[in-house]
Amino acid sequence: MLSYNGTGGYMEKDQKIIYVVVRSQRLLFLKKLIRQIDPDAFVVVHNVKDVSGGTFFATAAEDHIAQHVESNEIEQEATTDKHNGH
Repeated sequence: MLSYNGTGGYMEKDQKIIYVVVRSQRLLFLKKLIRQIDPDAFVVVHNVKDVSGGTFFATAAEDHIAQHVESNEIEQEATTDKHNGH
């Protein structure tokens, strides 16, 4: 999982961008999770043809997301950003 700050091209608002690579079997879980946290989130899904460098452990990414959700860190950030106009 990678997160960084960006600016929306249409609304020109600062946004938090979260980039996650998951196996296709976990996509539905991730989309439901995103909807629970931020129903208005802009989500892009694309197929990965090739990966090089590093190591990909789907369970590690899923565990990381689950830890943040359990501790409400992501949910609190999304709520704070919405209230601040992000």
